[in-house]
Amino acid sequence: MITTIKAHGRTRRDTAALVVHLEKTEFGQVVDIIRIAGSPASDMAGAFADFERIRDGSRATIALQHLPLSPGRPWTAAERDTAVNRILAALGAEHHGYVLVAHRNKPRARGEAGDEHFHLVIAHVGPGLRALNLSYSYATLEAVRASLEVDFSEPLTPSRRSPAIAARLRRGGREAVAERVEAAALVQSELPRSGLTSRIHARLERLGIAAPLVRARVISAYAMDRAGFEGALSEAGLSCIPGDQVAGAWVVRQGDVLVGALDRLVARPRAVMAARMRSLVSCVGETADPRLAPVEAAQREGDRDAEPIPAPVVPIVDGMAISQPPRSDAPSPLTQWRARFVQDLALEQGALKRAQQRSSVPTSRWHKEEEARAERRTARTERARAAALVQDLEASQAPPGILTRWFGAKKRPDPHPELAAARAALAHASEREANAETKLESLPDLVAHEAADYARRMRIEDEASKTAERDAENQIAFFEDALIVLDYEPWRAAIGIEAIRDGVRRLRRAARLTAQSHPHNDPTPVDGLEASLRWIPRVV
Repeated sequence: MITTIKAHGRTRRDTAALVVHLEKTEFGQVVDIIRIAGSPASDMAGAFADFERIRDGSRATIALQHLPLSPGRPWTAAERDTAVNRILAALGAEHHGYVLVAHRNKPRARGEAGDEHFHLVIAHVGPGLRALNLSYSYATLEAVRASLEVDFSEPLTPSRRSPAIAARLRRGGREAVAERVEAAALVQSELPRSGLTSRIHARLERLGIAAPLVRARVISAYAMDRAGFEGALSEAGLSCIPGDQVAGAWVVRQGDVLVGALDRLVARPRAVMAARMRSLVSCVGETADPRLAPVEAAQREGDRDAEPIPAPVVPIVDGMAISQPPRSDAPSPLTQWRARFVQDLALEQGALKRAQQRSSVPTSRWHKEEEARAERRTARTERARAAALVQDLEASQAPPGILTRWFGAKKRPDPHPELAAARAALAHASEREANAETKLESLPDLVAHEAADYARRMRIEDEASKTAERDAENQIAFFEDALIVLDYEPWRAAIGIEAIRDGVRRLRRAARLTAQSHPHNDPTPVDGLEASLRWIPRVV
């Protein structure tokens, strides 16, 4: 059994690419949705859209966790459900939504593998808006894998982290399984080896060759004798010849198409494979092709002579030199395109940021208004206090006599200076209150004038930078989509920009189908987004 975990659903396009991957039906593969939990949708796109909505309600940036499950033999329905339930429990995702998809009739490279495997896609955020804790997820899943293999009577899959897996099993109370894992690690001769990379799978798939079927036929032929080996390969339309680049290497071809190195197809060390091929090829002697020598012997010969193994000679055909294969240390087309798109994406993001720069927002007048209100309150308090003092002083004065009423008061210094001071304070406080009232009344007009001026400047700046923003957004969308295409279909890098653009078109068509499942929160597409596919980026 083999299982891994990978995060998806950071963007809508990433989710759409996962849907395209899970719905592939090439080479007779049948896709069957077994169960959708935590969503009322009836298809993968709708369920993933619901999981994205749950993610949007939290602080998480990931919506999905993708776990492919490849059993060592066909599982019953009960075994399948047991495996899914144990994985959910180990990850703490018992209440999270998930989608379980089965792929049937997919060609397999090895006879011990079943013709059915599964894809478990779990919502990263649960109904309580809590995301999964994936700390030590590798050891956790490997411990589940080992316990399932023991319980289902499957052979244990070798692992590079057997001690960590055994410790995790003991923590879960599976002491017997932990002992078996440690015992298998002691007698393990070599770690698992990848037969064909994803890039080679994609290249062969583009040429109409089912890589798992070809590898299965090579593995079956490799176990036969000389006549059976040659006959099995010929019947399958394959040929095995010595390689030109590395001593002791053999390569498998189907017609003119290079499938891969024989030692990787059969998952055996190159020296062991070379010795096996010498026993299968007749007339191997002193006149035989020196490329049939095993790797260790050739390396020792080169060391003894203090000379490296000579590089392949460049053949001459009709006076023209056939170009040598690219150096092993030279970057691949995929690496070059990816680095170029990442660099261009950073440049366009900087250009968009510069184009989106605007004039500063007018200064807030809130503190000015608060100051005016405080000043008015203070002036009112002082005015009230001064008015009360004036009233008290006027009431304390003696009433004028009859002569004063007949002939008037004599002109002499004011006998009540306190009353005069109180009246002056009252006049000053009244003036302060009036000034504060005037200031408060003028602030709304000032704010409205500044807002109108800012809106006018924004309209002018938006119109001036509209084209630059649209161009930058279109290029950013193209580079982001191109990187996603290269992640899922790396073979397009070897063809060039036209193949990458075609992959972007296919990805966006799938994204539009996904967007139909949640039209209420789908963002407005960038103007001219489809038109941007008609041009090649400036740096290309």
